[in-house]
Amino acid sequence: MKRKSDQQIVEKQLAKRILVTMDQSGYGMSALRVAAGMAAELQGELLGLLVEDINLIRLAELPFSREVSLFAEGGYHLCPDTLEKQLRSQAERLRHNLASIAGQRKIPWSFRLARGRLAVEIMAVMREVDVLIMGQTQGVFSQPLGLSSMFSERRLLPADGLLTQGFRQPIMVFFNGSLSSGRALKTAALLVRKNGERLVVILPAVEPGRLSELEQQVVNWQQQTHLKLRFITLLNHDISALVQLGRGRHVGALILGQDSFSLDEHSINKLLDYPDYPVVLVK
Repeated sequence: MKRKSDQQIVEKQLAKRILVTMDQSGYGMSALRVAAGMAAELQGELLGLLVEDINLIRLAELPFSREVSLFAEGGYHLCPDTLEKQLRSQAERLRHNLASIAGQRKIPWSFRLARGRLAVEIMAVMREVDVLIMGQTQGVFSQPLGLSSMFSERRLLPADGLLTQGFRQPIMVFFNGSLSSGRALKTAALLVRKNGERLVVILPAVEPGRLSELEQQVVNWQQQTHLKLRFITLLNHDISALVQLGRGRHVGALILGQDSFSLDEHSINKLLDYPDYPVVLVK
């Protein structure tokens, strides 16, 4: 009987339901492509989630609300009916993008539209899926969707923040020995496509004996993947410190297990407030 390869065994242990939060920026589209590629490789299902910011919608209902514009002194009146029409149009475009990319990959897909706060909606769905890729960040729907929104800082991010077929290198992964952090390591191996690429492994600041044990677990796993590793110890076990570490090292993505940190609305907002690179949560 033919023996299954190590790669096949790893893939069977990994994600089957991959969800990506969506927006219409180049950043969000690249995250969608990465999620679709992962779903195709694992023969899984691709789910798209678009969250319309309830605070923006409530703001549009106020009589004094204005849309700031570079082209009109004083801006435009923010009309609720116009905003609703723009939101519907955007949702349809993103649904079409999802269907098109999933069709190219020949993978099952579904689209979910929610209205609320992005962090809350992420908390509501993250236990339903195996991998959640944050392709939508705070601020995408905190601004009107007309001409002026095209000039938001969010849309002026460098185009190379995400590559068309994958994340920019290096990829950073947090490992503390938990089951989900182990799956985060394996997910990172799928995203780092070429042998010899570098993976930055973040370890918690624990007592030296435990730290050596965690490092050895990763080294043992690395021997199957042939990835180049770099170890860094996170001195402050805080989600903000982890995200800032990634920004300072210009990583292409941060991957962590859902149980690696206490994830509540506040901590997820910290992840969403840094749009330099996407965050991938692994169940």
